[in-house]
Amino acid sequence: MRTFLRHLAVFSILPALAVLAILLKLDGRTDERYLRYTTPPQTSLILGSSRAAIGLRPHVLDSVLGAEGHDIHSYNFSFAIGFSSYGPAYYGTISRKLDPTARNGVFILSVDPWTISCRKDKPPSNDRAEDATSSIGHVRSVSADPNIDYLLNIYDHPLLTILLPDQRPKEYAARVGDDGLLEMEVSMQPAEVERRTIRKVKEYREDRLPLARPSALRLGYLGLTIDLLKEHGTVVLVRMPVSSGIQAVEDRLMPGFSATMARMADERQVRFIDLYNAPDEWTFIDGDHLTASSGRKATAMIANDLLHPPGPAMDGSKTR
Repeated sequence: MRTFLRHLAVFSILPALAVLAILLKLDGRTDERYLRYTTPPQTSLILGSSRAAIGLRPHVLDSVLGAEGHDIHSYNFSFAIGFSSYGPAYYGTISRKLDPTARNGVFILSVDPWTISCRKDKPPSNDRAEDATSSIGHVRSVSADPNIDYLLNIYDHPLLTILLPDQRPKEYAARVGDDGLLEMEVSMQPAEVERRTIRKVKEYREDRLPLARPSALRLGYLGLTIDLLKEHGTVVLVRMPVSSGIQAVEDRLMPGFSATMARMADERQVRFIDLYNAPDEWTFIDGDHLTASSGRKATAMIANDLLHPPGPAMDGSKTR
């Protein structure tokens, strides 16, 4: 019996040590989402797809606004298309991440046709069911550290792979920073950028566009998200810049998208900043996501627009 108990103790310790090692290894390189589920509830948020996750920089926003006396601590809570398309799942996740005591926050909602689209091969009555399958809505805790709920319900690899060397392609090495920013480590050699851009345009044109259609459900939840966040501070919609090749695809999907966003912003009395035009003014890592320098430029432009809008200046009050 004593031998059996000794063996049992040994075999119990080994799994415990493996779990401990996994928990100690968790960081911003675990995947492109995990760290965002381990930070406390936030008072100011950057929301949207990977264009915002990579392009909009919380420290730039905070610095520009801070220079004018606004004490803002923003957090990038954006994800990839599919995870953060506006809808019931993302709305619920944002609600849980939002600090309920926030009153003078800043909320930047990155919008594009893909964030309010659903699958064309399914009827509109299926849009809610499609959103319900999103794993982003399956995690109840968005601020636990470590976040076991996330690891069991969203992390899409065996947990033991966390202990292995990073197997992801070097061309898209990425890490999530403490402020939620997704930092990309990619070659910016012109030939590499061109190759990635051609591949990304092809992906949108041949893979995404044939399956996408506008969704009234997602558009409605974008409106509900605006209404929720207006209770806690200043809200601004932003259409991020993309290369001309991706513009051509988006203009086929929703030709009047910017006009639709401008109307929604006007109806809800929030700002809409359209950075979509003049793609030659920006640099991209793949035609879709801004480089670090262009990301800083875009974020500073948004911050300055918040400080000096054509309408009432930013004062943390609800805009009505």
